[in-house]
Amino acid sequence: MIIKILKPGLEVKLVESNGKKVSFLKYAIHSLRLKGITAFNKRIEALTEGLKEWGCNMVTSRAMTSLEKIIRLSDPFLEPGGIITGFLGKEGEKELKDIQEVLLNYHLVIKNSITYRLPEKESERTTVLIQKAAFSNSFHY
Repeated sequence: MIIKILKPGLEVKLVESNGKKVSFLKYAIHSLRLKGITAFNKRIEALTEGLKEWGCNMVTSRAMTSLEKIIRLSDPFLEPGGIITGFLGKEGEKELKDIQEVLLNYHLVIKNSITYRLPEKESERTTVLIQKAAFSNSFHY
C-alpha cells in the first residue's frame, strides 16, 4: 500500500490470506480514496489461472517463507524483466548462496542486495532484488 501511495499511477494487487488483514486493507484503501488497488482474501497458491495472467512487473512479499518458495510462488505472475523483492532474515547471505540453482531454473538474476540492521536489533537483514530474464520472442540457437 505504501508503494501505491508513493506511485499513484501503479496498478496494485494485494494478496493476503488473513481475512481481518484484508478487511483493514480494504478499509484503508477506501479511507485514503486510493484508485487502482485491490485487496484479495486468498492464499497466493489458491489464485485461479485467470488471476495468474496479471502480468506483474514487480512482486513483493513480507518475510513469510523461504526465498526459494517466494520465487516459486511469484514466478507465474512475473513478466519477463520483472522484479521480485525478497526480505531475508539473519541467514540472508546463506539463503542467497543456497538458491543459485533455483535462480538458474527460473531464469532469474540477483540485481541488488542490501544488508542492514534494524534499530535496536543485533542481527543483519537483507533485501534482495531479483530480476526475471527478459526474453525476446525469437529464439536463437
